[in-house]
Amino acid sequence: PAGTILEAGAYLLGVVFTPTDAVDYNRVAQYASLTVAKAPLAVTAHNAARAYGQANPAFTGTITGLQGLDNIMADYTCAAVPASPPGDYAIVPSLVDPFGRLNNYSVALTNGTLTVNAAAPPVLSTVLPVTGSTNGNQTVTLTGTNFETGATVTFGSAPATAVNVTSPTSLTLQTPASAPGTVSVTIHNPDGNQASLPGAFTFGIPPSIQ
Repeated sequence: PAGTILEAGAYLLGVVFTPTDAVDYNRVAQYASLTVAKAPLAVTAHNAARAYGQANPAFTGTITGLQGLDNIMADYTCAAVPASPPGDYAIVPSLVDPFGRLNNYSVALTNGTLTVNAAAPPVLSTVLPVTGSTNGNQTVTLTGTNFETGATVTFGSAPATAVNVTSPTSLTLQTPASAPGTVSVTIHNPDGNQASLPGAFTFGIPPSIQ
């Protein structure tokens, strides 16, 4: 019937002529094939951005080409997690088709991009204590701002061990073994930012006579 919305596919349409004068005219039927092409459906994920260490924002996108009352929706996902390093990550759209209408569409999916930016750089304020044994394994506390989970610390060029970021403003560690001397202390955040405090720690405490 006129106004019928057909599913995508091939159909055979028929027309029948039934004369009112059956004596002088014959009843005639004719048929024609009809192909209903799939409608184009485009889904595009919107780009997004966040700082390193934050949760992903709610992803959005656009769907164009839906016909009638077809209730097709889109989800958008990304493999990036808060600890993912700065860089670009794909935002991938996928379709939700609760009423099975997707077979009537030719679908084009376009990824978006999540840009993970480096967070604010750390600031290293204090190192306590400021002296220790050349044997290492001494507990030291660093204070400052913007310390990130997973940060590492070096004394000169030697890496500290057992680094524990207790908060964005404080961490504890065990000093490495080192030759005697005064060295800089540097914190390295996982996002690539770092901060250094020159001459902050001295290995080897000279003996004294009381």
